Amino acid sequence: DVKEYANLRKEMQDLMDFLTKNYRWPGESNATDEDSHRAERLYEEETDDWMTKYEKLGVHVIAKSVDLHREGRFVTDGMLKDEQCEELLTLTKDLAVEKVGSQKFDLKIAHQKLEESLDEGYEVTLRLFFRATEIVSQYTQRYRGADHPLYLKNAFIVCWSQPQDAREVHGCYAREDGTCVQFDEKCAGLQSDAYTTVTGLSNADGDFQFLNEWQEVDNSFGVRCGRTVGFNTGDCHTMKVPRKKDHKMCSLVIRFTSDQAVEKEYRDTLALLHAVDALRYARGMKMGNNILKKFEDEGVKIVKTGEELMGKQRFVADGLASDIQCSTLINMVQIMGVVAEESTEGSAKPTFISPHTEHEKYLGITIFRASKLSHRGKISIFGLRTFLELSENSRLLVEKYFNLTKPLYFDYTHLVCRTAVDDSNTNREDLSHPVHADNCILQPDGSCTPDFPAYIHRDYSAVLYLNSDFEGGEFFFAHSNKSEQVSLRPKCGRLVGFHAGEFHGVKAVKSGHRCALALWFTLDPGYKELAHIQARNILKQLEDEQKAEEKLVHEDL
Repeated sequence: DVKEYANLRKEMQDLMDFLTKNYRWPGESNATDEDSHRAERLYEEETDDWMTKYEKLGVHVIAKSVDLHREGRFVTDGMLKDEQCEELLTLTKDLAVEKVGSQKFDLKIAHQKLEESLDEGYEVTLRLFFRATEIVSQYTQRYRGADHPLYLKNAFIVCWSQPQDAREVHGCYAREDGTCVQFDEKCAGLQSDAYTTVTGLSNADGDFQFLNEWQEVDNSFGVRCGRTVGFNTGDCHTMKVPRKKDHKMCSLVIRFTSDQAVEKEYRDTLALLHAVDALRYARGMKMGNNILKKFEDEGVKIVKTGEELMGKQRFVADGLASDIQCSTLINMVQIMGVVAEESTEGSAKPTFISPHTEHEKYLGITIFRASKLSHRGKISIFGLRTFLELSENSRLLVEKYFNLTKPLYFDYTHLVCRTAVDDSNTNREDLSHPVHADNCILQPDGSCTPDFPAYIHRDYSAVLYLNSDFEGGEFFFAHSNKSEQVSLRPKCGRLVGFHAGEFHGVKAVKSGHRCALALWFTLDPGYKELAHIQARNILKQLEDEQKAEEKLVHEDL
C-alpha cells in the first residue's frame, strides 16, 4: 500500500508539472493587442439581454447602485441553490475557531487535505467551490461591464458566530475576511481599486451592512443562501454576527483586483484536481473490460447498436433492472405525489400537468429529493439504494460502451412518470415530449445551436425504462426535420444510451402511465451532480443506524 501510494504521488506530481508547463491559467494571456481589441469590440457588440437570461435561472437583482448610495454596489438573490450551499458548508467542518468567533476555509487548507487523501466526496465539493466561484465571478463581471475588467485574486469561505469571550470583540467590527477591526481603522488600508463579493451560504440571523461616511448604517441585508453582495473593497462595511451562540453566518468571499494575478493556491489546487481526475480515470480504464464482462454475466445484453438505430453514438441494452427494482422506483414516484399533495394541505391541489402537453400529467423526483424523503422515513432504504445503484449502472454502461477517453459524470438525474389525463382519447397527434437535443437548441433549418437555455455542458444521455403496461409513449430518434428515424418500445430494464446532441422525442402516452429514469451526463467534472454524493452519504447513515438498531434488538433477544 505504501509503495502504491508513493507511485501515485509521483504520477500526480508529474501530471501537475505537465499542466503547469502546458496550460495557461485565468489572467494569463499571450494575445496580441489586435486580438484584445477585437475581443473588446465583440463584447461591446453583444445585444442579448444577459440580465433576462440570469432571471430565467432564478437570479434576481434586489438592489442596485442607485439604491445603495454608492457606485459599484449590488445585491442579487439566487446565485446558488440550497443543496449547493449545504454542500459548500461541509468544507468548514472541523475548522479551528478564532478568538473573535470566525472560521476560515481557504485553498491552502484544501490543497493540503486533497494531497493527504483522495476522497471523492471532498474532491466533488471542492470542484463545486471552484464552480461557485466561477458563477459569481462571471455574473459580477457582467454586472460591472467591460469598462471595469476584474481579475480573480482569491476566494475563501468565512463563518462567523458569537465568541466564547465577548471581550474579544468589544469595540471592533466583523469583516467578511474573518478579522475584527477597531472602529477608527475599519476602512483604513482597504484598496479602492479592488472589488469584493460576499455570497451567503447559510440562512442565519446575521446581516451584511454598508456604512456611510459617519459610520452609520446605510443599508442592511440579511445573509441567506445564494444572496450575493458586491462592492468596491474600499467601501465601509461590516458583518453583523448572529446573536444566538449556536448560529453561524457563513459566506463565500471572492476578492477581485485590476491586476492579472491569480492566487498561487488557487492555481495549484486546480492543477491538483486535474491530476486527481486523470489518475482516477486511468484506474477506471484498467477496469473497463471487466465492467462490461460483469454486465454480460449479470444478463445485460446490447440488443441494438448505432448502425441498427441509424446513428453513430446510440445503443439499446436490456436486462439492466429487475421487476422488483422497476416497481420500487415506480412506487417512489407515487410517494412523491402523495407528499406533494400533503404539502399543499388547505390550498389548491397540484395538477402536475406536463409542461409539454396538456393531455398528460407529469410527476417526477430527483435523487436529491429522494434522499431527503428517505431521511424523513417516507422512502425506504432499499428504495434509495435502488435509485443510486440503477443510476450508477446506467452511467457505467454508457461510459464503457462508448469507450470514452475521459470519465463520465452525472449532471442531472430525474425519475419521472407520464400519465394520460383521458385514457379514452386515443387519437392524439401531439407528442409527450417534442423532438429536441439535450445540449443545444433545435432551429427551424435543422441545425442545433449551443445557446442559452441549452445545457451545453451535457455530453451523453440515457433513459432506463421501468414498465411497458401503457399505450403509446414510444421513444424515437429523429431527423433534423423532426421526422421519425426509428422508434423503441419501453419495458422494464431497457436502457437507451446516446450522445446528448442526438435528436429524439417521445410519442403521446395514450393510456396508462409510463415511467422512466432519465439521466444526463457530462465530461466536465465541474458540473458533477452533488446530489449523488449527498444521497450516498445519507444512505450510509441510514444503513449504519439500521445496523445499530438490529444489533440492539439482537442483544435484547
